[in-house]
Amino acid sequence: MPSDRGLQDNTSIPDSTDRHGPRVLTVRNAAILLLVMLFAVIMASASIYMRRAETEKTANFFGEQVIYAISVGPLVSMEQRLPSAANSEGVAAAEQPANPPVMLSGSPGLGLFRRALIDDRHYQWSTAKPISIESSSIPEGRYFLISFSDDPQFRPPGNVRPEVEPTRVMIEVQEGWVGVPGSGQMVMLTERARPAVENFLKTRRDIRPAPSK
Repeated sequence: MPSDRGLQDNTSIPDSTDRHGPRVLTVRNAAILLLVMLFAVIMASASIYMRRAETEKTANFFGEQVIYAISVGPLVSMEQRLPSAANSEGVAAAEQPANPPVMLSGSPGLGLFRRALIDDRHYQWSTAKPISIESSSIPEGRYFLISFSDDPQFRPPGNVRPEVEPTRVMIEVQEGWVGVPGSGQMVMLTERARPAVENFLKTRRDIRPAPSK
């Protein structure tokens, strides 16, 4: 009769050094995996949030390229402009910078600011005028020039996202006018959207200056 010892001696024991065995998930790998998943969730949420915006009228008024740049442009900066009264040379002061550019990329509330500019429902379309906003004469006007552009760091090899063309949008916050410089037209924000846009810009005008190019 075979003994229990013989059964035990013939039992194969898995080699713990087998290179094909299960790998241990290190803390570092777990952290990287968590960050990747978190980034994916944030990007998906932002995409869904932006898709909820209605952009038919804004795309027709400002141009599809402008709306695309506002929506996804990774580099965003702001310059405050002087009041709209013409200077002694007859050049609208809204064309002259009052302060160095300020970087807005990564600022809290930037996503809401983007949507405020692209959504049809944030404009009073009956107020549209065939006047370039940089040449407008608005009493006590306060102007901000917002620039949107691309960043090579956000375009790794093989990236299929269309390139963001450098785009500028000018906003007058006293009355709420918005226009693309040189476009020859401007339109007014709604009474609900204007204070939110003004607050975002005014609370960030003293942030770090944007790096010079």
